[in-house]
Amino acid sequence: MAKAATKRQVKVVCTLGPASSSPEVIEYMLKAGMDVARFNLAHGTLQEHSQLISEIRSLSQKLKRPVGILLDLPGLKLGRGDVQAVFGQHLDFALAENVDFVALSFISSVRQVREVKQLLRNTKADIPVIVKIEQARALEESEAILEAGEGIMVARGDLALDISIEKVPMAQKRLIKEANRQGKLVITATQMLESMVRSAAPTRAEATDVANAVLDGSDALMLSEETAIGSYPIEATETMVKIALEAEIMFPYEEILRSRWQDVLPEVNDAAARAVFR
Repeated sequence: MAKAATKRQVKVVCTLGPASSSPEVIEYMLKAGMDVARFNLAHGTLQEHSQLISEIRSLSQKLKRPVGILLDLPGLKLGRGDVQAVFGQHLDFALAENVDFVALSFISSVRQVREVKQLLRNTKADIPVIVKIEQARALEESEAILEAGEGIMVARGDLALDISIEKVPMAQKRLIKEANRQGKLVITATQMLESMVRSAAPTRAEATDVANAVLDGSDALMLSEETAIGSYPIEATETMVKIALEAEIMFPYEEILRSRWQDVLPEVNDAAARAVFR
């Protein structure tokens, strides 16, 4: 197994599930390069998730490898009502577990994001909110949604069902570009290495898809079924890391940073930041 590189910029998010719930598998996934563990609260019980979060944190300390905890909240797909009714219980769980991020599912307006942020402020919580863009209405309001939250997830599976599959590639590029412009986190997700649910190696098309997501400007790449229920969760993690590292060699970081200074206003804080960069 390859040793996870410490200088990798793009992070790897791995969904935990039946295939990746044992301490042995989690330890190998951490060693392979898992940066963030995702928990899909649409499946399993809160007690099961709590126990697994504790296990991951224990292994993280043992290995001296930091790992973030992302809770994916089911949202309106599993219920109806206002934001408190839909997200309240899971937000309470996120606070109790002191997680690093929450992802909101099936958001259809920036208003809903602001209401969730208000719920968090009411409890004096400071948890970054990642909004999953998986509906046409959210796509239309993506700029405002990015401004309201801390980042987005390009959830390509459900988004394809809502806007048609041929529109997803351009939507992905637009969302990543807008997130980069605003300096917000963007995670590209869904079927990144889907064949690795059953196979120990990805297809060439999947490898290219992952590399292009890096070159588009993704901050993180997410594995879903590959690590949650697949037969090769460790290999999938390792493969994602290898492809990301290879793509980063070609990513024009310096060129992008230089070009962004053209949009910087001539203020004192910006001048100080420019001086640090140089």
